[in-house]
Amino acid sequence: MQGIELHGGDSVSYAVKVKREQMSELRRLTRKNETEMAKTIGVSRGTYRRAMEGENVSAAFIAGASLGFRVPFDSLFYTVEMKTKQAA
Repeated sequence: MQGIELHGGDSVSYAVKVKREQMSELRRLTRKNETEMAKTIGVSRGTYRRAMEGENVSAAFIAGASLGFRVPFDSLFYTVEMKTKQAA
């Protein structure tokens, strides 16, 4: 992931994660199992499960969920800032 360089050589990048409670509620409302959720999003069941366990998600996952369920980005996802110190 490409970062943004900050003053002093540090950089910052962002990761996107699933809002697990909202995704679980969407799954409940649509009455889909994990396999069906993954299929709607366009990913494997394993990828869906890893996202629900807190791993970063890809742009394809985001687009698949947003388009597949017709919901805006911020209803299912949030960003996390990750600062990286440059080696001295």
